[in-house]
Amino acid sequence: MVELSGLDIHYVVEELKLLENSKIDKIYQIENNKFIFRLRTKEGKKELIIELPTKIYLNTKNIEMPQEPPQFCQYLRKYLQNNTLEKIDQKDFERIIEIKTRGKDGQKTLILELFKPGNIILLNEEEIIMNCLSKKKFKDRKVVPKEKYLFPPLQKNPKKLTEKEICKILTNTEKTLGAAIATELSFGGKYAQEICYEIDKTKHYKELSNEEKQTIQKNIKEIFKREIKPNTSENKPYPFIMKTKKAEKEFNTFSETIQSTETKQTKSQEKKNKKLERIQRTIDQQEKRIQGLKIEIDENQKKGEFIYENYQKLNTLLEKSKQIMNEKGMLELENALKEMKEFKSLNKKEKKIKLDI
Repeated sequence: MVELSGLDIHYVVEELKLLENSKIDKIYQIENNKFIFRLRTKEGKKELIIELPTKIYLNTKNIEMPQEPPQFCQYLRKYLQNNTLEKIDQKDFERIIEIKTRGKDGQKTLILELFKPGNIILLNEEEIIMNCLSKKKFKDRKVVPKEKYLFPPLQKNPKKLTEKEICKILTNTEKTLGAAIATELSFGGKYAQEICYEIDKTKHYKELSNEEKQTIQKNIKEIFKREIKPNTSENKPYPFIMKTKKAEKEFNTFSETIQSTETKQTKSQEKKNKKLERIQRTIDQQEKRIQGLKIEIDENQKKGEFIYENYQKLNTLLEKSKQIMNEKGMLELENALKEMKEFKSLNKKEKKIKLDI
């Protein structure tokens, strides 16, 4: 599975900026983890694909859309369809994307958590969770409806760190240079190796010469400003030509590169996905049935309360009706009932009285 790093998301979000000020035309959900947002932009129709847990890109292929949207997709359609996509940003250097939209009922924010297990969260203007694909409870935060959304603990953002701060972080750690850049500065393994190009990554930062330290600092700054030349190497997407990897195939856009790394599903995976779809459909049907039962229970409760409140009146009417019918017959009972303003009808065959109380 291809996992996008914080740097990959930095570059793909720059590419997705062209979607700002577009209209959300339609939202689709394929299986449980793949969402397609069809948008109307100044450049024509575009399709944004969110493939949980780790991928986001602009679609370059023909995809058959499902006819029946699952429940969560229906919810997104209700609150986001026809909204304007105002802003799309990466949260610091995290694998998190914020999509701000605005419609007739105000601003809605879509949070994409592109790290395992992945999640999509819809927030209102007060950043309260309206709904989410997966409900989660952690030690320091809850991702459930009606809770205020809190970001997971944020890592250091190398885009905002000064040279002095970077030097301090790399000097104070016990990790080797490559490991420190990958974890302490959040670049991940493949880009840590690129930053350490022609420098021994197994050394500690404090062991480097001044010239090597300057090279590391320069490489960190420069990696955010590389010329965009999307390519793949060993079936992994890169937004620029790597010094440490051989580019095997080049593409026009980084999105196209990410999408090209899709792996074909095995038969067992296809079988598993079909089973998950059936389970999801069953869950959706059960939730609809539960909602119907809740309404039915509420209605029956109201009927029960009404009968309880009017018990004495109804019981007296019932006893008098039985007495008149037994002593004088059904016709006389009907005449007596017609004198009541609440009386609507009498079914003589079924012996039922209809009142409007």
